[in-house]
Amino acid sequence: MFATSGGSGLGKTVSDLKPCVAESASFVAEKLMNRITDTEIQNYVDRWKFLM
Repeated sequence: MFATSGGSGLGKTVSDLKPCVAESASFVAEKLMNRITDTEIQNYVDRWKFLM
């Protein structure tokens, strides 16, 4: 998961989403994407493509 602001964080996001996905789904650490460059976003996405 990722966030686009440093506001209140993700709170109960994981617990709210768990019923909406397969039991085999897993959640990974969130990433704050505030003031991030296009290159950093692309590197982040590419990293997850590698892990899939």
